[in-house]
Amino acid sequence: MSKLRILIGGSGSTGSSLLKNILSRHSSVFAGNETSLFTKKKLYEDFTGHKKHILKRFPQGIRSHSYHMYNGVDLVSEEYGHTTSSLIELINKSSDFQSFADGFFENGIDRFGKTHWLEKTPGNAFLFKEFLNSFENSKTIHLTRNPLDTIYSLIRRGFNLVESCGIYLLNTASALRAKDYDDHYQLKYEDLITHPEATVKRLLNFLDLPFESKVLESGNPYGIIETKIDSWRYDETSSVHRNIQEIPESTLSNIMQAISVIKVSEQGSNLFNSIEHDFQTLLSSLDYEFHEVQIEIKTLNLIKRQMRLDRWKRMKKFYQTGFYYPLAIKK
Repeated sequence: MSKLRILIGGSGSTGSSLLKNILSRHSSVFAGNETSLFTKKKLYEDFTGHKKHILKRFPQGIRSHSYHMYNGVDLVSEEYGHTTSSLIELINKSSDFQSFADGFFENGIDRFGKTHWLEKTPGNAFLFKEFLNSFENSKTIHLTRNPLDTIYSLIRRGFNLVESCGIYLLNTASALRAKDYDDHYQLKYEDLITHPEATVKRLLNFLDLPFESKVLESGNPYGIIETKIDSWRYDETSSVHRNIQEIPESTLSNIMQAISVIKVSEQGSNLFNSIEHDFQTLLSSLDYEFHEVQIEIKTLNLIKRQMRLDRWKRMKKFYQTGFYYPLAIKK
């Protein structure tokens, strides 16, 4: 069986860790921690010209092509079995991005007796098309989730209202650039939780892999380990929409107002080649409900203030998203 290369991406807090854990239990699939490796557009465009910067951090590191500000990659961890020295050696002998990635995952594949590799970083969503166009025998998986659940979870993790809406809108809209590719798969978190076996069977069929019951077997009903993230109290295996009932009324109101007025700016559309530009069209294409509400002055002022601070924070660090700010307010 030829090696399969798989990326998972989408908005943060959509259950991608849950999905990665499921697939990594398959006898053929190896998956480790997030690396941010596949969020680096420069490596797709000119690997040989930029490979010397792979292991560097600010100011010489490679920045992620995404709304999330991240400089560098995370390749040294136990499950991958690499040291800085072994990575330098691999970088020097790799002639293209695919050969480097295959070499990077080889240790884990051999150690755990797997065949295929999978990498999950939410920001992968911005470059799904580039990955599919550059890597042989590759597939991408876009995980989506109800925006109210997702945005509230992001707020609970410490992001403010604008940042949370921006992560959902930009990551999700960017992932849709690959929606017409045969090797791209769109999956709803709600389906994964309410019909886990049927949903996973369909996904494995897309990956040309046989179903194995052990992918859904562990200490909880859905076979997921370490689903509760330390930074907030939400558990990814909890009931669908249970979280919405727990959202404080004022927070829910702010979220609904924000998704009624926040859109992708013209600069953001040009930067990320987004095909959907606001929550209404985005959620319609994903078959999620959208309820437009009237914006209150105090909420509008909050959004404007957070956007100004967000843009300034990005400009101070010389990120493109500061000079070409990707969010705007609908007129």
